[in-house]
Amino acid sequence: MIGPSDEERYGWPGVAPGVLEGACVPVARHLVRAHVASVGFVPAAGALPAGSDLAPLIAHVAGAVLGFVTTDVAIVDTWRTWGWGEAMEAGERSLYRKRPLRPRVFEIAPLPCGDADAATAALGATLSRRPEGVSLVLVNLADYGEPGTMPAALDAVEGVVLLARAGRSRRGPVERMARFLPAAKNLGAILFD
Repeated sequence: MIGPSDEERYGWPGVAPGVLEGACVPVARHLVRAHVASVGFVPAAGALPAGSDLAPLIAHVAGAVLGFVTTDVAIVDTWRTWGWGEAMEAGERSLYRKRPLRPRVFEIAPLPCGDADAATAALGATLSRRPEGVSLVLVNLADYGEPGTMPAALDAVEGVVLLARAGRSRRGPVERMARFLPAAKNLGAILFD
């Protein structure tokens, strides 16, 4: 396997078991009630500390969604991670690689791309042909554009959640980001410490 382990990518060290799951339940309930098939998570400027990632948060939201649906849930991590993991088989024509992270939660990795523009096209193609039985795909849209901007990859998802960090993300830039978000896709914001 190439890249970090699942525990390194999706774990959240230093948090007691159950705490994140409980905090993610209201978010999961809101996403399910929105009746969308795909949700992108976009960090505001300053929302992510240097070297951190949205993958652990998205994985915990995916786990919480399971309490509200009987189908599977999938995660598409940021495009820079798509080359990690097992290689595609020679001659395989899939748009993506799918692998289980836990029961009913899968990771989908489109074909690796060299830049955000190519990744946007690959993401759109993947989401248009998501695996059967998957009712909701949660997408990490960090790294598709400059922090604090709305990436073109928004077009690939049906709903968007903005992420802001308490004390780090200034209100003005977050409100500006929200104004550039199509109202039909705006599923709200998550403020976290």
